[in-house]
Amino acid sequence: MTNNSDYEKAIEILQELGLREYEAESFVALTRTTSATAKDISAISDVPRTRVYDAVRVLESKGLVEVHHTSPQVFRAVSVDAAIDILRREYQSQTDRLQTILHRLEPIPLEEEPDVSQEVWSISGKKAIYSHINSLLNEADSEIVVLFGQEALMSDTVIQLLQDVSDMNVSLTIGTTSEQTSDKLSSTLPDAEVFTSNLTWLDESYEDDSTAIGQILLVDRSKLLVSSYDQNFKQQSRQAIVGSGFSNGVVAIIRRLMLSGIQTDS
Repeated sequence: MTNNSDYEKAIEILQELGLREYEAESFVALTRTTSATAKDISAISDVPRTRVYDAVRVLESKGLVEVHHTSPQVFRAVSVDAAIDILRREYQSQTDRLQTILHRLEPIPLEEEPDVSQEVWSISGKKAIYSHINSLLNEADSEIVVLFGQEALMSDTVIQLLQDVSDMNVSLTIGTTSEQTSDKLSSTLPDAEVFTSNLTWLDESYEDDSTAIGQILLVDRSKLLVSSYDQNFKQQSRQAIVGSGFSNGVVAIIRRLMLSGIQTDS
């Protein structure tokens, strides 16, 4: 048994990729040895010896483990690179199948559809927010405007996404509340128009409000994303609201605030 955090994280990721607990533990144990018997695997993992054989049998069927048929049997994991390639291909195959099946499902009409003409939706978590930002940026036809709040929330992921769309035939305007940050972004994103905004409230803290603004993204003046997090909690607990429609009230208000920040400084 081990308390090694990398060991535990590897097991967690393998389970996310579809292995069961004992399978994941057995595989990670084998990657730490040249070869091992069931007794050895059990000794360096949390897998009962009687369950090792079932776990290894599954791993062998997936091509992750090789077996030497002696008495007792000896097992070894394939190389890490080979294992990653196998898992990546299996994961891709499963997601491709899922995509096909989901597209095949017939829509179910509701008797009364909810009114979302002035839609504003909320999303949670970094992955979901970054995914939505990526989608919005790639949907842009003519214009992308981004205002960053606190510099600490200016993630490398968002900067990379902006770099990825720099070759698109759209104008990219970026506002920050710090000249130093603006200079840094100008060198990182040379094709963008970068300015220091007078919207200082983006980077201010208030006594009764612990909300910090990450970024405000406006695409084609009709699609909006505002990300934030509560400073009383961990930064990972991100929240965002998204809205669409040129006449959407929330989009219209944020659009005017953003453009006023640009026009004042231009």
